[in-house]
Amino acid sequence: MKRLTLLFGGSLVLIASLACGGGEPEPFSGDPQALLARTQAAMAELESYHTVFVFPAPAGDAQEEYRSDVSYAAPDSFRFLVFLPGGEITCEASIAPDGLSRDQICFEGPTSATETTLSEMVVTGDTIYRRQCEDIDLKCQPWEEQPRGQVVFPGSPAAHPQWPLVAMEMSADLEFVAQEEIDGVALAHFRGSVNQIRAVMETLRRSAIAAGITSFGTTCTARLAPTVIDETGKVVESVPGTPAESEERCHEQTFEESLESQEPSLSFADDHPATFDIWVSPDDFLLRRVALSIPPHGSRDEATSFFMEYSLFGQVEIEAPQ
Repeated sequence: MKRLTLLFGGSLVLIASLACGGGEPEPFSGDPQALLARTQAAMAELESYHTVFVFPAPAGDAQEEYRSDVSYAAPDSFRFLVFLPGGEITCEASIAPDGLSRDQICFEGPTSATETTLSEMVVTGDTIYRRQCEDIDLKCQPWEEQPRGQVVFPGSPAAHPQWPLVAMEMSADLEFVAQEEIDGVALAHFRGSVNQIRAVMETLRRSAIAAGITSFGTTCTARLAPTVIDETGKVVESVPGTPAESEERCHEQTFEESLESQEPSLSFADDHPATFDIWVSPDDFLLRRVALSIPPHGSRDEATSFFMEYSLFGQVEIEAPQ
């Protein structure tokens, strides 16, 4: 089955919480590069895991932070729990890499700005299932179904659980920072830099190719029908109609074109890469935490960042709702 990964937003600028490093550097007895290589291999072999994606709310927002829970089960099943802020209507637009809107999902939000509502989505097999709840499995509306079509990952690309593994490949300067303990687990902390946009786009490319996809969206351009103008500037002929007539030409977009659609953010991230922190376990070689701090760009006057935490390795089961 051919499926296409969708993106949220017109450009792939990732969103936000602060990457926390810790402690003075300590001697590391192992080989850092060997540990990272084994981590990539161990994560690739897992049948399932759970991630929590956390980013801070914008200034002035009643929420302190936003959170999405994403569970993954091989090869391409996902379960999303998205805690939405207060408001009458909340809409999420799914955008393909070429910036063309493919879908828009709107939710009726809570009446108080301090409340949240829960959006749950299960993506498995050939179907996407959605419902709204007051909390996890609490006062939920009936499930709504729609064909999955060519969708591989219908959520925000920043929350894709596999892009940090690609970022580990792309970050050539990852260095050991310290041996740290998080939630009682001893972890090796590494820090480097990465163009987060290229890492996410490459993850989407691999997902699409694995699903048999060679197109990365459709690009359409409109142009006026050809006209003939005399020496006075008067239109004397218009083929095949009037100057107001136009035709739309569309073609399947290549991966290179999808990358170009991310400009100028893509080039900015090349010149100003994000700070990339990861925490891995030297005992089981599993990735436990990722944090990204993105330099100011455009309308942002300060760095933004977010973090992801990994757990429930091999323990996640994703089934179609009954």
